[in-house]
Amino acid sequence: MRAIRCYTAALLGIDPDLPLALINRGSLLEGQGQRAAAMADFERVIEAQAKLLQASPSDGDALCMRGAASNRAEQLHAALGDLSRTMTEVLPSGPKTRGKALRHRVEVLLKLGRYDEAVADLDACLATDPLNPVVPALRGRAVASLSAVPTLNIGLIF
Repeated sequence: MRAIRCYTAALLGIDPDLPLALINRGSLLEGQGQRAAAMADFERVIEAQAKLLQASPSDGDALCMRGAASNRAEQLHAALGDLSRTMTEVLPSGPKTRGKALRHRVEVLLKLGRYDEAVADLDACLATDPLNPVVPALRGRAVASLSAVPTLNIGLIF
C-alpha cells in the first residue's frame, strides 16, 4: 500500500521515531491484519514519548501522543491516565489541541464501556471544536451505546 511506503520513507528519511507516522502506519498495518507489526509501531511511539516526558514532564503533545498510542496498543488504563492528565494538567486549552485529547480519551472510554463519560467528553469537544466532523459521529455512537446498556432493575421490598 502506497501510504505505508510513504510513512516508512518518512521514518527512514526524517525521524525513525516520528510519532504521527508510526501511529498512522500502525493503524494501516492493523487494518491489513498485520497486528504484530502495528503493535511494534505503537510500542515505539510509547517508548519515544516516554523518553521525551522524562526530559520534559509537562510536554502535553508527547503525553497526548503516548496516550493515543497506548489506546491503539490496547493499554487502555495507561491511555486513560495519560489523556486525562494531558487535559487537566499540561495541555493548553486551544480548541484543536483540547479537541484532539478529548477525542482520544473518548475512544478509550468507549472501549471501557464508560459511555456516560464519553458523551460528556464529546459534548465538551463540541463546545471547543464545533466544526470537527468526527465528533458528531462519535457522539452518536456513544449515545447509542449508552442507551443499549441494560438498566439494573432492583425490586425493593418494604
